[in-house]
Amino acid sequence: MKLNKINISGLLWTFLAFSLSFSAFGQRLNVRDFGARGNGKTDDTAAIQKALNQAEKLRAKQERIYVNNGGQIVSWGLYDAPSCELVFPKGTYKISRTLVGNKAVVITGEAGSVIQMTDQQKPLLYLDRAFRYKISNLTFRGGREQIYFWTKNQDTAQILIENCRFENSLGFAVRTESWATAPHARGGRPVSPFEVIWKNGLPTLKPRPEPPVTVFYNSTFLRLRECKFINCAGALQGRPDGLAVRKCSFHSTLPQKLPIWEGIPILSMSDVEMTANLPKGYPYGWFDFDKVPIFCVELVRVTAKSTSQYGAPLVRDNKPSREKSTLNNDNLVLEDCRASVAGGTSNALIEFPQFEVTQLTVRRCREYNGKPINLVHFHKPPKSDKDLLLACHGKKNVPIPQVNLSHAWVLEKNGHEIRNNIPRRLRKFIVAPIPQKVMAKFPNVDSTLKPADLSHREIFNAADYGLDMKPSDNDTDKLEALLYAASKSQAPLILLPGRVIKVTRPLTLPNNAVIHSQGRTFLSCWARDEFDMFRAIGNVQLEFSGITFVGGHRAIAVEGTGNVLVKNCFFYDNFGIETRQTGDELLRLEVIDSLFWTQLGVDNYGGEARIIDTWLAIAPTLPTGAYLLNEGGTMILNNVLGVPVIFLGSRKYWTRGKDLFWIKNTGITRSRFTRFGGEFGGIPALDNYGSGKALLEGQYAHFFNGYSCRALFRNHDRDGTVVIREMTSLYGIVPSKLYDGVLPKKLYISGLLHPDMLKFASKKSFMKQVGLR
Repeated sequence: MKLNKINISGLLWTFLAFSLSFSAFGQRLNVRDFGARGNGKTDDTAAIQKALNQAEKLRAKQERIYVNNGGQIVSWGLYDAPSCELVFPKGTYKISRTLVGNKAVVITGEAGSVIQMTDQQKPLLYLDRAFRYKISNLTFRGGREQIYFWTKNQDTAQILIENCRFENSLGFAVRTESWATAPHARGGRPVSPFEVIWKNGLPTLKPRPEPPVTVFYNSTFLRLRECKFINCAGALQGRPDGLAVRKCSFHSTLPQKLPIWEGIPILSMSDVEMTANLPKGYPYGWFDFDKVPIFCVELVRVTAKSTSQYGAPLVRDNKPSREKSTLNNDNLVLEDCRASVAGGTSNALIEFPQFEVTQLTVRRCREYNGKPINLVHFHKPPKSDKDLLLACHGKKNVPIPQVNLSHAWVLEKNGHEIRNNIPRRLRKFIVAPIPQKVMAKFPNVDSTLKPADLSHREIFNAADYGLDMKPSDNDTDKLEALLYAASKSQAPLILLPGRVIKVTRPLTLPNNAVIHSQGRTFLSCWARDEFDMFRAIGNVQLEFSGITFVGGHRAIAVEGTGNVLVKNCFFYDNFGIETRQTGDELLRLEVIDSLFWTQLGVDNYGGEARIIDTWLAIAPTLPTGAYLLNEGGTMILNNVLGVPVIFLGSRKYWTRGKDLFWIKNTGITRSRFTRFGGEFGGIPALDNYGSGKALLEGQYAHFFNGYSCRALFRNHDRDGTVVIREMTSLYGIVPSKLYDGVLPKKLYISGLLHPDMLKFASKKSFMKQVGLR
């Protein structure tokens, strides 16, 4: 059935939520249908809670999904299922008690949709055991916390909050917290901050007593995108495994009493503006790390302006001593930041209680008003080599490592008002930055593709082709009819229901289509290795949003030119995405806010592939030598959280010998703030061929698995170029080395290297080439 073209302007949520009727099968729920009035007077608590409860009931039965095709490692997997969408039409929804959500719901508002809590001492929305949540286009007003969630440390938990507004919270507007009954190393279990007691369909939150161990890092990736915080006591507090904050703002005229951003060990933030009224003697930093170590934090293009005469450190790292620690891989990067610092208690850009951060980069930073400040302030400045060793390694009786092998500080083009007051004992750790002519060879890492304009698009609702919420054993014919009809349109918008859609043969995509899930759609292929699920050829303009691809060979295969944007999509048990550029123009792929639980992530031939704010999970039974393939094109990674299922004792599943890597590169690869991780193991970050150029910067890498080549990278030809800057490494379990194979002619290093990495490359010529003294 072909629908008439509708001229609709505005944002995606307005377009989808209110131009279409709601399905009788419940693929999209309207809170008004459950009795919510939205008039700002009636108490809508019970009605909205009833809608949340129904959304949870409508979630399909969960299925076990493995990291390997066919479930070769049966002891490691996750459970996931489709979910529906809960919609708030325009209005003010007054509530008097905390709303409680559960595992996975898509919550969407219209312009002017407000949820207002009348009790300032209660959280507004608590997500208990949250796993797959997307919350967008809503205003939250009042309450202590406004979105408070606990994920129970479920692996690959994903929370996306975008285009939301937070007003007048008494505490942190967004908070994620998890306690533990014992330290994680001793088998501690995560503990929720509340016990939820249900009675007559309504919840009551009973706060739990805080256990002895209070720090537990959630296996969670949280993203805040284009959100505004207005007169909130604080923006965010929490300890997720990964956090991306993009294009957000914080503005408050109230005297600031809490940190604005607190306790976030892994944080990637860019294009954020803050304005706050800092009182005299404000005891925090704009970013405050208390009781938790900075693992890896990068702040890029962050502005922090105080409306009073008092400032504060941009970063205050107040973590406890690490004397009992065995590893330290702290990494702090500040780039193009401006902050009101002068007039604060420490009058320094960065404040440390003691020397802790082993890798520090401050590049093109300024004091907001140009007033003189110090670079750092130490409560306990290091006085001996013993202090440095305790800060870096937690060890006392180890000889001080060679210069810039235990610490590295990079200071580049900062404002003249920032005085370099580094203590004499630490000045030897200042290292030279990478020359600009080398950096110019690599592209920037920011997003380049914009979502499609949805006005004047022709709507193709799957329900009109028989793809409603009623399950089916085979949906291929119906989906093919929908795609064929959409291919006749110049600009189709394809709407899929939040259920499993089963596919048994390859399908051809329209070349100019937006494919959007109303909730979360599972596109499932049971003939796992026989065909690619979706194909497109020619000049394409494709966009996928909210889709989960399960099984098949590749989920998406595109050949030609144009643009492919993949937003908030999950890939399970397949070979991910393949793009092949065949024309003179560029074929661009951008993957953002997504998850790959697959054998292969992205295979890029000749085009450009960007992977941003995305989680990658792999296993040692990869059928190829690398998880990401860049064959003669350009690949950019930015804030990628890689946690493969690779243990030190993985020999049973290890099929590739020493030929397992994160990235295979024969073109240009740039990876910024990417965690090349591993569960107590890991694999090398890069396998570089020919004249391939690769830049690895920020975050850290595990690569000490004894079954791999135990190197940060392998290089095959002398003509290769490898640049390493601001990288830290986890080391000390298995001796590792910097590189394997052939030493490239052009190798540039600016940052921290552990002595073990140079045991296999200690010749004077090598040390001189990479700039090590």
